[in-house]
Amino acid sequence: MYIRFIIIIFLSSTSTIYSQKIKPITLTDSEIIIRNGSSESIYFGLAAGDKIKFEMDCSKRMKDFEFREYPSTTIHRIAYLDTNTINTIEIEHDGIYYFYIHHAGFLASKRNCHLKVIRTPQNAQTAKFNTNVYWKTQIDTVWYIEKEKYLAQKDTIVTSIINQTLQLGKGKSKDNKKVLSFSLPDSCTKWSYWISTEKDAEKNFSQSEKNLSPNLRKHGLMASVALNGNLSFISSSNCQEILLYSLDNSSLSTFNSNAVDTLKSYKSICFDFASNTKKEQEKVYFLGFYNKNKKKVNLSVKIVSVFIKETWAWKDVKKYKIEATEVPYLKN
Repeated sequence: MYIRFIIIIFLSSTSTIYSQKIKPITLTDSEIIIRNGSSESIYFGLAAGDKIKFEMDCSKRMKDFEFREYPSTTIHRIAYLDTNTINTIEIEHDGIYYFYIHHAGFLASKRNCHLKVIRTPQNAQTAKFNTNVYWKTQIDTVWYIEKEKYLAQKDTIVTSIINQTLQLGKGKSKDNKKVLSFSLPDSCTKWSYWISTEKDAEKNFSQSEKNLSPNLRKHGLMASVALNGNLSFISSSNCQEILLYSLDNSSLSTFNSNAVDTLKSYKSICFDFASNTKKEQEKVYFLGFYNKNKKKVNLSVKIVSVFIKETWAWKDVKKYKIEATEVPYLKN
């Protein structure tokens, strides 16, 4: 009676063990097309202790075949995978895993592959592990350094071209007209002139320069004229009008002849200032002065060239961008 009882218990235990035998689970059994220069990733959730058996059969040899743990840890890699390959991998811990299949080559044709993946769980509990991989959008703030160009220094370079006093003879005399010729530096971008027939021209100019704001005074009155500054001049009515001509090579010969009255482009001035932009095609400039008065005229002429020299440099600027990334996750 006692022996019969032991046999019954043994048979019962054997039956229980047999009933708990874990059945393999097919995770995928699919056809894959890999074109030249492309890749394919197939994701699974796996539990610790799982044994993963994969069978990969391709129409031609595949350049790269990897089994990875997300995000990029390579667990098993086969370079130039043969047309029919079978391998088994044991999983050490729960996580997301994937097969990465890639092919590239000079004039390589597409690969038609068949991948079968079989999972054997370690026990009945891990057999319930959800192997589905889900995806969600993850928003991240990504910081990065970008080179940015900035104006490190700005210098105003002023060059005096002409600073002199001329005397024009009275009208109809031989010396009642004169020409000033001048060239500008290659670096010049702006130039200005100031002309006055005032009796106290130089005195008034100096006083006007003293009246400049501090930031304009450091470069001088003529530079401020060239750069179109907000200026006010001290001038008096004690002056005589003359005619000012802006001449080129063609009109210069006319001006120097007795046909000056045929020139129609001129200004009648006794006090004048202006800003001008340098013209690349003009290497030499000519200003003509013509006196029709019955008295001699003394005039002061100032001309300056201005060049704004900008020094640029690079600096690191910390910036950020918002990135939306699709990331995998498990529901276990």
